[in-house]
Formats: sequence, structure tokens, C-alpha cells
Amino acid sequence: PFALHAPSAPPAHRSKHRRGAAQITPAQKELLTLMKPLPAHVRIQVLDFMRCEFGTGLVMELEPRELHQTRLRVLDARRSAGV
Repeated sequence: PFALHAPSAPPAHRSKHRRGAAQITPAQKELLTLMKPLPAHVRIQVLDFMRCEFGTGLVMELEPRELHQTRLRVLDARRSAGV
């Protein structure tokens, strides 16, 4: 009587490994700076959001639209955490 459904799979991991020095954009650097003062558990929640929504936990792998969405999430988290 009970049907079990497999959970939907997260987006496939996008590997954008670059050889040599990694190039960081100003938007990526800003996001990392905004995330730094967050309490550890809140930062982990942001990373979980990125993994679930975009298939990566690395800011360096986010596309501009994804950076924008994550930035909005981080700003909300900062307000809630009183940072």
C-alpha cells in the first residue's frame, strides 16, 4: 500500500578544476568575504544550499546568476545572525 519514491537527485557536480592558480572574480571574492563572519553552522547551511541548488559547495564554481542568488541568501543569513 505504501509506495517508496527515491529522492530527487541533486544537480550533477560541475567540475571546473583549473590547473595552476585559480582565478577568482571580484563577485566571488565579495561573497567569500560576506560569508567569513557567519557562525559556522550558518555558513554550513549556505554551503548546503549551494550543493542542493547548484550541485557544488565551492564559490569558485558558481556562475554569475548563482553567485547573485547565494549572495542574497548570505545577506539574509547575516541579518538573521546579527552580523
